[in-house]
Amino acid sequence: MINPITSVERNNLVFKEANDLLARHSESIEQKILLSRFLAGLEEKVRKHSLPCVNSPLIIHCAIKGEERSAVKLAAACLFLYLAADIIDDIVDGDFSRHWGEEISSSEGILASVVFASSIAPLAMDDIGIGTHGACLLKASLSKCIISMAAGQQGDLRSSESLSSTPPEQVIKNVQAKSGSEIAGFALMAAQLAGAEPYIANEYMSIGRIIGTAGQIMTDCCELYNASEGRDLANGTVTLPLAIHFQNLLEEDKNHFLNLIRLARHEESARIKVRSLVAESGSIAQTYSFLQKCKTEALDRLDRLDPLEPAATELKQLIKISSTFS
Repeated sequence: MINPITSVERNNLVFKEANDLLARHSESIEQKILLSRFLAGLEEKVRKHSLPCVNSPLIIHCAIKGEERSAVKLAAACLFLYLAADIIDDIVDGDFSRHWGEEISSSEGILASVVFASSIAPLAMDDIGIGTHGACLLKASLSKCIISMAAGQQGDLRSSESLSSTPPEQVIKNVQAKSGSEIAGFALMAAQLAGAEPYIANEYMSIGRIIGTAGQIMTDCCELYNASEGRDLANGTVTLPLAIHFQNLLEEDKNHFLNLIRLARHEESARIKVRSLVAESGSIAQTYSFLQKCKTEALDRLDRLDPLEPAATELKQLIKISSTFS
């Protein structure tokens, strides 16, 4: 596991930088209060946990350059992008009030998300203190990351409409485009900031995409069997184990399962039945097999890059954590 003390120190360092950015760039007291509430809410949620948007840019920069301090402002920019996506996700999934409180409206959430992604994150890039060419390169990568994540979110929305028209391959593409693109963008920008050659930066981007994709699919599997935290069945979200299970069913059994999925949006008894059927069919095992392929590919790519220690070991841990059921 990643050293928890290191994770806490990194979180504290990056959240401090993020709060400083809000203090400098908020246009009014009211705006600062609103934006700070979301940032504080995220900080409370992560507490002592390792956060990919904090750890991945710092570790990858260290793997290339041998130090991570120079990437703190970049990590703060990544933190704001992560927060923007987290807010939108909660609004789409119907979890906004549960995660952020009844006193903040979803309209304020949308407003904050736009400001975080379109303004605060790019302003954080300006504070890094690099040349014009380097800053333009990072901002271009940031913009591409946002566009890819938005496309992934759009695909996610479409796939939630029907399990019958969303095969496993499409689920994987959606996750790659959303969660995968997020970590891929963070990894690419960290490598670019460290001065890596384009092909090296692209390799780290590919590793980041695998980490983000595998991590989200693993989380979906865990949440499927966590009655208190898992909201995918209630929201009608098509996840990889569900798509695999549906694809493997006989044609005469598919309508019955679709009816069960519809009931699972409102009835816990139906959710229990869905969980049981998916586990018994071997769909979870097939999903786990996919995650192991992700881990193998990411580790092979990393070995070819010959990253510096101790960042190399931490990256290997990140890869393994993202593809292992907890």
